[in-house]
Amino acid sequence: MELLLDGQTANTDGTQDTYELSTNLYYSETVVKCFGTFDGCTVTLQASADDTNWVAVGSDTTFTSAGFGVFYLPNKVSIRGSVTSAGASTDVSLGIL
Repeated sequence: MELLLDGQTANTDGTQDTYELSTNLYYSETVVKCFGTFDGCTVTLQASADDTNWVAVGSDTTFTSAGFGVFYLPNKVSIRGSVTSAGASTDVSLGIL
């Protein structure tokens, strides 16, 4: 699993990464896993075509509790995790399977 957020305890926009498909397809279904202690926070998978304007990938990849989501993105788009409304005991991770 490639972690986009690893044990985040405060509001943050995680380090960006380039989403690359393992095949020559233009789009592919990918699974994201979010886990940890949420304490009221929201974790969002975000994407950007220009590394400046970031948008949520979708409702399946926005988490207020542990779970899995599925997303489709074009090859070589930038992605990152974002944590908002972190509580005192927030400790969350977000990974691409």
